[in-house]
Amino acid sequence: MKLIRILVASATLLAAQAGPPAESPRPPDFKMSIACFSDTVATKPEWIFVIGGTAFRSLEALKDGITHFPKGSTLTWAPGCCRIGGEPLSQEADLKALEAHCAAHGIRFIVVPSG
Repeated sequence: MKLIRILVASATLLAAQAGPPAESPRPPDFKMSIACFSDTVATKPEWIFVIGGTAFRSLEALKDGITHFPKGSTLTWAPGCCRIGGEPLSQEADLKALEAHCAAHGIRFIVVPSG
């Protein structure tokens, strides 16, 4: 009986020291921007999408990259209000298509309107 009490006390002490179960890491938040190649500004601007340290040459490449984001991630797009022309995702239909693509892959897409 004494042995059982010691075992129960030891188990209780070990459980208390271990603390609460570890929480799952929160899915990452990504911020997207665009960049224009400087040598194309005067003629026909060429744009790339940039997320962190990764650049995507096209909307299709961006969509492919998004498929590798962890589910539950957030992608924020804040295009700003300064334009030079030809920026990607300036059409509502393109934004809706990207939003649907993100949703299909469990990614939350947030657009911060420019003003």
